[in-house]
Amino acid sequence: MKTLNILVCTLCLSTLFYSCDKNEFAPYIVNQEFSVEENSPTGTIIGAVDASDEDEDQKISFEITDGNLESTFEINPSNGIISIASPTKINYEENTEFMITVVVTDNHDKEPLASSAIIKINVTDENEFPPIINNQNFRIDENPINGQEIGLILAIDGDIHQSLTFSIVGTNEQGYFKINSQTGILSVNDSLGFDYESTQLMSVLVKVSDNHTDQMADSATISITIQDVGIKYEIVLQPGPDEGKDSFIEDYPYGDYRNRSFGDSEEFSAISWTSSGTPFVTRSFIDFNITSIPENAFIDSAKISLFAHGNTAHGFGHDPLSGSNEFYLQRVITSWEENSVTWNNQPEFTTMSQKTLPESTIQFQDYYRIDITDLVKDMHETPSQSFGLMLSLITEEGFRRVFFASSDVIDESKRPKLEIYYSIE
Repeated sequence: MKTLNILVCTLCLSTLFYSCDKNEFAPYIVNQEFSVEENSPTGTIIGAVDASDEDEDQKISFEITDGNLESTFEINPSNGIISIASPTKINYEENTEFMITVVVTDNHDKEPLASSAIIKINVTDENEFPPIINNQNFRIDENPINGQEIGLILAIDGDIHQSLTFSIVGTNEQGYFKINSQTGILSVNDSLGFDYESTQLMSVLVKVSDNHTDQMADSATISITIQDVGIKYEIVLQPGPDEGKDSFIEDYPYGDYRNRSFGDSEEFSAISWTSSGTPFVTRSFIDFNITSIPENAFIDSAKISLFAHGNTAHGFGHDPLSGSNEFYLQRVITSWEENSVTWNNQPEFTTMSQKTLPESTIQFQDYYRIDITDLVKDMHETPSQSFGLMLSLITEEGFRRVFFASSDVIDESKRPKLEIYYSIE
């Protein structure tokens, strides 16, 4: 009986000892976030990772197990303080953030437990480089129109993530100019100052600033040479349903679509798609009446604006679904009529001076003031072989399209628009 009591006591003590020695809780750690300024040196302390363990008398240790690009960081295993070990990659232009995994482990001698968390380290931008702008020169004919572009002011900044702002800051002639603060395009604000007989050279001081909180700036003198020309004229054409001449044609094998005309549609498009699984292609034609321009006129510039449109029959807006939806504007060289042109009788065209327009970047992108000076010059110089423009995809296969409003659209501001500037000696 005595022996049995000893065994029972021993078993109870062993059970109690094991219970007291059991590792009940894993260390506790959650995702955390810190920041460090770019170009900080080796040894810079970023922060201490917060972790704990509910098992009393246990110690925890820290370790970085993942995301430590080229051993950029190190962590103190005892207190969880993260610091920079190698500063090479602490460069905002290369890495704006790091996501490292930190594992925290307790020191239980038999069954240690561990937990992990993601530690995000943001790299804050230091203004390392000032903007750079150099003196620049442009030329413009006298008697321009208000709003006419003079040129694009060029500036650079070594901090590639920063944006630049342009402004005019000096000279007595600054009222004659305006500048787009975002793009740097310099244009005419008051055309009265651009008179060759009064002055042949104008200048303006342009400042460019970055958008960092520790802002830096630079400035340069922009010189504009005034060129002598005759009287300059402007003609703006944006006809409506009665005067406008535009139509699309369709290569679709069913329903006699190849012999149908769509001159009264609000759609002006170039498409390669399918309908009920059958491929089809559309092209469009547009003609502006420029006969009011005198024969002896010189076309200085011409710009066309096409405004995005949606159509329930063919979809909404532009779509480069299966590839680029780049498209052409080409001069039509034989006659056509708005309400009788079809795929089967479509007019001829020429590739001479054709304009290639880039792939759309958004669904409802307007193609605003596209330079087609060479096309309009050809139209003016050879009226017997000029009957407007054809719009067609460069690649007429697969799934791609561009959609524009025609002269029949209700919204007057969305109709195709042609601006022509010409002079007479």
